[in-house]
Amino acid sequence: MWGKIENNKVIKIYRYPEILRDSSGTQYPKSIFQNNTRLVDFGIYPVIDTNNRPVHEELYGSVSESYAWNEKDSKLKRTYNYSAKDLDDSEAKDDDGKNILDAKGNKVINYGLKTILKNKIRATQSSLLSSTDKWIIRKADTDEDVPATVTTYRKAIRDSATTMETAITNAKDFDAILDLFKVEYNSDNTIKTPATLYNFPDVPDGMPD
Repeated sequence: MWGKIENNKVIKIYRYPEILRDSSGTQYPKSIFQNNTRLVDFGIYPVIDTNNRPVHEELYGSVSESYAWNEKDSKLKRTYNYSAKDLDDSEAKDDDGKNILDAKGNKVINYGLKTILKNKIRATQSSLLSSTDKWIIRKADTDEDVPATVTTYRKAIRDSATTMETAITNAKDFDAILDLFKVEYNSDNTIKTPATLYNFPDVPDGMPD
């Protein structure tokens, strides 16, 4: 990524190489972006990141980018701007500090991270369980026994979801939430311990059609 500087201001960001033309109208191919020295003639400089974009963006509010040109060292720097969402739910307020109400007169709630993550887990649990719901329906309709593999799998899904929700509930701060996403690796880069969140069981062998 590159940026064009004019009068010590960033006027354009190039996310991909483009064909350039100089003041005389001479055209240069996109490959010129491989030569930072030549790009200086066009007032174009490579972008240097001062920090990293957050890996788990769902944990933060909107993520934006800001660019700053340093004339002294001729460096164009990009900074990702973001802040962590609140852990707990809160009542939405207007500029006067009054509660915001929905069409039915109920207070609007801003969901905190704990609610957001739990809702995502519940949605995933529901989706996974739905793949075997036919056996539960068949049991209700015909009294045909649910295969043991199905019963075991459905219990594992629910147990996993409960474990995740408990871990979220017990998280005391934002760092504790981040820890729930951490994966531990072996020296050969294979997974030693999976992350706590979204660690649902795989479909077992022998699952009936």
